[in-house]
Amino acid sequence: MAANPNAEDRWITLEERVQAGLGWFALRQHQASVHEYTWELHLDEYQSRCHRQWLDYRWRLCSLAGSELQLKGRDMLEIRCRRTFDSSDRAQQAFEQWIEGLLNELDVVSAERA
Repeated sequence: MAANPNAEDRWITLEERVQAGLGWFALRQHQASVHEYTWELHLDEYQSRCHRQWLDYRWRLCSLAGSELQLKGRDMLEIRCRRTFDSSDRAQQAFEQWIEGLLNELDVVSAERA
């Protein structure tokens, strides 16, 4: 079965937020399945070159449990977590907590390496 070339068009962007030194976060909702959401982290050019590090993080960091890593274009790395919520308000709250949790975990990992 071939992938739908317009699959990206099925997602509505509810919020985008830039995070300096990391990339940008996005919260998206599926058009047809309104209880399905994705939390995304689109890594900047520097972070996208650290594939091995992000693969390790995917297994070590609780906030990335069950996430998918994929290359977009030639060399931009994207991390995506799919979740189900009963309302967009709940999805928004969980998205905020996810960002906060991920940033906190990244701080801990950075401190361990120092």
